Amino acid sequence: MQDLDFIAGKFFDYEISKDLLWLRKYFDSDIQGALLNYYMVFGNLDLFTAHTGVYADPKYIRRTLRRLRRLMTLRLKAKRGMAIPEKFEKNFELLWVIESGHYKFASTPSKYNIKDIDI
Repeated sequence: MQDLDFIAGKFFDYEISKDLLWLRKYFDSDIQGALLNYYMVFGNLDLFTAHTGVYADPKYIRRTLRRLRRLMTLRLKAKRGMAIPEKFEKNFELLWVIESGHYKFASTPSKYNIKDIDI
């Protein structure tokens, strides 16, 4: 199936589903948009440069992929945590911060550190 998606060039004009449109707030440059579309179609970025012809440094691709996975994991944990009544408020606030595009990636611990969120 992925071979047909590649041949058809599906990743060039891929439309992200409405529930994931918030990702565009974090990946707004042309190359980041191309990386996001390619990842949504194929599920990895291993052959991104070879398939698209867009050059991107492998380190940049790994960093972008790590950022994407961290956002998706953090959002999933926040959504699951909302099911617990006593943790609803904190997780709802975190979910809003992520989906509004205001989540900051930092090496220093913050109020929204992924390790601090327990389900």
